Amino acid sequence: MGRREAPLDPDEGPVQAFAHELRELRRGAGNPPYRALAAKAYCSASALASAAGGKELPSLNVTLAYVRACGGDEAVWERRWRELNVQVARPPAPVRPVEDRVPRTRVPGTRVPGTRVRWIGLAVVLVVVVAGLVLLRGGGAVEPVELIPLAGTASWRSGQGPVAWGSGSRVQAGAVNLSLQAPMESGVRVERVLGTHPEWVPHGYLEGDFTLPRPIHENDHFVASVGFYVDEPGFATGDRVGGEVDFSVYVLDEGGPRRVALVRDVGNDWRTPRLDVDLSPYEGATSLRIRVDAGDTAAQDWAGWWDMRLEPRP
Repeated sequence: MGRREAPLDPDEGPVQAFAHELRELRRGAGNPPYRALAAKAYCSASALASAAGGKELPSLNVTLAYVRACGGDEAVWERRWRELNVQVARPPAPVRPVEDRVPRTRVPGTRVPGTRVRWIGLAVVLVVVVAGLVLLRGGGAVEPVELIPLAGTASWRSGQGPVAWGSGSRVQAGAVNLSLQAPMESGVRVERVLGTHPEWVPHGYLEGDFTLPRPIHENDHFVASVGFYVDEPGFATGDRVGGEVDFSVYVLDEGGPRRVALVRDVGNDWRTPRLDVDLSPYEGATSLRIRVDAGDTAAQDWAGWWDMRLEPRP
């Protein structure tokens, strides 16, 4: 019999309240042991227990693993986690000195103390802003764009119509979801994998259009690893089964969809190909599409994408 969890007071703070609600979710699932949850979540029992400990906010990955293993709504819990993360990470507002909050009355013919300092400060701010804009236009630092977090707001569809984000394994129109600590054919677990499955028909497909938070830059590359999931028994024994899909990447611009990458992978070759595509010819475009196409059968075509982003190169 496992050790009982330490008492937790949800009134002590938002992190403790969040942990308390995780415990309630587990209790609603029948209060299974953490070892049993770990087998479902692909996450260690100690990490799951710590998530409900109330000492600190668990990572999003561990939170969603906990929720998924207990049968909770991952989308709801991810939203709650993000709201709480902002709350606990926000520094306290600075307290202005009392004398700085007292309105000052200007006497005719005199200058309010500090006016010159404030004007100088404003001028410095304007110079910094203008310099930043000049640097940006002149090819200053461009931040990478992580694409996995954008998958939930992408537009997904197959030959049978729209496909909902977070759809399950036997949806005939295809499926797309997020998997944590996923067992891949290369023999490693991946922390966050975008799982895609084409519609369950011969030569079916699934595709998703991503709206980028910034336009493609002249130095951007699209990078990602792709490959197949395996089930837990196959992962443990080294047996590899699976289908065959084409992984494709498109840039969407005024000229329509332009395919910039294509790789075919089979589910029993122990490989996870790496994509690295120069996007400089498509500078200014603001949308990307990823797609998986099945072969003669869609069976076992669980195709994953991870470490997927726009990566600026010098």
